[in-house]
Amino acid sequence: MKKIKTTLVVLGLGLLAVLIFSFSQNFAPQQKNAEREGLVTGVSAWALDFNQVFDSSQNR
Repeated sequence: MKKIKTTLVVLGLGLLAVLIFSFSQNFAPQQKNAEREGLVTGVSAWALDFNQVFDSSQNR
């Protein structure tokens, strides 16, 4: 049950990051878009890494 809850939290954070990114695209100048995209990609990659580490610790 805890694993499912953690996965949902991580997915929620990823979705929130994507929403923030899409809203910022509407108001941001073109120059900053690449920086924001890099940030969102970094957050998503971190969330995936966290999920893998958590899964492997649960399976031991």
